[in-house]
Amino acid sequence: MVSLFWFRLSEDERDRLKDATQDELKTAFLRWLHEVIRFESLLPDLERVCGQLDIPFKPDDVGRYKSESRINPAPASAYYDDESTASVRKLCAFEFEHFGYSLTP
Repeated sequence: MVSLFWFRLSEDERDRLKDATQDELKTAFLRWLHEVIRFESLLPDLERVCGQLDIPFKPDDVGRYKSESRINPAPASAYYDDESTASVRKLCAFEFEHFGYSLTP
């Protein structure tokens, strides 16, 4: 998404943001980011965005390509120890903060 943000910016905007602070970049990114489709609410989010774009929503056309790949039913949190949890929190701090994800596994 961040690459798409930079790709879609005008040359003037790119020049303006070239030496921007991280806070200025975040503000510009959030202003550009109109809609977010979350995997955990994929169908309702797709339906909402399709409605805004006046595109027919066809939930049966949404593929389920990974639904059979995890054969062990353990939750994702079971894969992480304290160190890896801290790494993910650090690397994805923006996503945790902006999208309101819980910091507890």
